[in-house]
Amino acid sequence: MEANSRRRRKDEIMSHHFSDPVLSKDCPAGIFEPDKKFDPKKKTLLLYLSCHGRTLMEYFKHRPDVANGWNILRFETGPMVTAIQNGIPIFQRDSTKAIFGMADALFTYNMGDRHGELALRKVRSLLKPDAKIITMVAPNCSCLSPISYGYGGGIGVQDAFDNGKTEDQIWKSLLDGTFNPLFNIRWRIEIGRLADKEAYHDVGLAGFIQRNYQRQKLFVAGSHPSYNTMAYLGNECLARIGFEKESEEKIIAQDPALGAIGNEPETDYEFKHFRFQYPMRYQGLLGGLEYFHTMITQYASNWRSGGLIHPAKD
Repeated sequence: MEANSRRRRKDEIMSHHFSDPVLSKDCPAGIFEPDKKFDPKKKTLLLYLSCHGRTLMEYFKHRPDVANGWNILRFETGPMVTAIQNGIPIFQRDSTKAIFGMADALFTYNMGDRHGELALRKVRSLLKPDAKIITMVAPNCSCLSPISYGYGGGIGVQDAFDNGKTEDQIWKSLLDGTFNPLFNIRWRIEIGRLADKEAYHDVGLAGFIQRNYQRQKLFVAGSHPSYNTMAYLGNECLARIGFEKESEEKIIAQDPALGAIGNEPETDYEFKHFRFQYPMRYQGLLGGLEYFHTMITQYASNWRSGGLIHPAKD
């Protein structure tokens, strides 16, 4: 009786809730991504993540044991926040409640009340009592780029201003390879921050970065991991719900551009300074090095205000 009831509920979600206009709205990547081959007889894995979930979906598509064995659904938190800000009570919608309610496993972050309306403690009540919740550290790492946003990504630029350099001088130093991004101190900040977060997450990232950052491109931007990084996190999460783990060597050997979102241009200097051993892949994208020129200008404004205003919002 219970199995029939569960199947009827999944059939209802397939026929009605998946077509909910709020869930299918392009905002910009869509609040919800349904599995095009949804099978009510299979278990359901729900990804409750930011844009990182898109790359994770790409990894799962390359795992036949996952793609063929489970339904995989995805909520994207960014568009969900936008919907809430636009007055749409996304968590009060029957569609949202039903989709959370059908999850046998949930992969997400554990950000506490910093996640606001999207906090994990607020969605727990929507899940089945036996649903497995696996949390992963949010994959952010700005120190592998000479200049980046967030988590001390502009320390090198601000230090140069402290030492009397002008915007033009900093820009020229980036071009000729004499700019000092203060990699060592930024590395310690980033790895320490990630290691601290691992204390309250199921799956961490600091060790993986330390082992592999020189031999594979792990981040295409400060908050945008490569395919390999998301594959590592996905592999570790899957192991916690009973899947066989792939080897780290297999994960590292794959193309980092698969499903990767966003990027910052690479420079010859980065490869000299950070001693990266992998080939350059993204040079010339996002306007080439002018991308960094824009960041220097924004950090200049940030520095003049005492460094208290985030450059992207200044």
